[in-house]
Amino acid sequence: MLILSACGGGDSSDIVTPISTGDTDLGGLTDQQEETLGTDPNIVDTDNDRIWDGDEVSMFSTNPTLSDTDNDGIDDGADPQPVVINTIPTDPNSGRFVEYGVFKTNATGLSTQRITNTRYEENHVVYAPLTTSNLPLLIYQTYIEDTNSDTLFNEGDLTGSVIAIMNINGNNQTPLNYASNPPASDEMNADPFWGVDNKITFKCNNLFQVGLDLVVSL
Repeated sequence: MLILSACGGGDSSDIVTPISTGDTDLGGLTDQQEETLGTDPNIVDTDNDRIWDGDEVSMFSTNPTLSDTDNDGIDDGADPQPVVINTIPTDPNSGRFVEYGVFKTNATGLSTQRITNTRYEENHVVYAPLTTSNLPLLIYQTYIEDTNSDTLFNEGDLTGSVIAIMNINGNNQTPLNYASNPPASDEMNADPFWGVDNKITFKCNNLFQVGLDLVVSL
């Protein structure tokens, strides 16, 4: 906790203003950073675009106070290129707008809820309950590079796929092996599953298994 007060000529009426350097909402920004940015220190996702404020600043370079940073009609959480103005992609075969999502349902299949809305295709979604103090989460494969230049982000872009995690409510979608290690041209990240020692294991080129340490805490 920092205490700021006026210097010189003060008296007992001087205002002492406490500024918290903690992270009240655990969204990846200190309360002081949130004050500077104009975000809400009590809400992890101020603009409700399904990307946490801290990730918007540190990973995606988007504006955490605007749900559509580039103002192209696609919310940042659904936009494959959230800082590049693009039209909403359409399927070249059907001409319809492309929209993907992940749904969850109960054991009887009678209560279905959509938890994501995105222009990235998301496959192989796996529920990975943690035995630590972290929250349960979902791991999945998604496509974040349009490698074949067809304006879509789907299975045609296997070399642009990554493994990602998100909360079980669909929030804080976070790629694990892209920001610091972009996919190589011969790499395919598919079929992730929860392995031993809190590792995510996935196929690489369908030839062998590769272990990826879970280093992102929610």
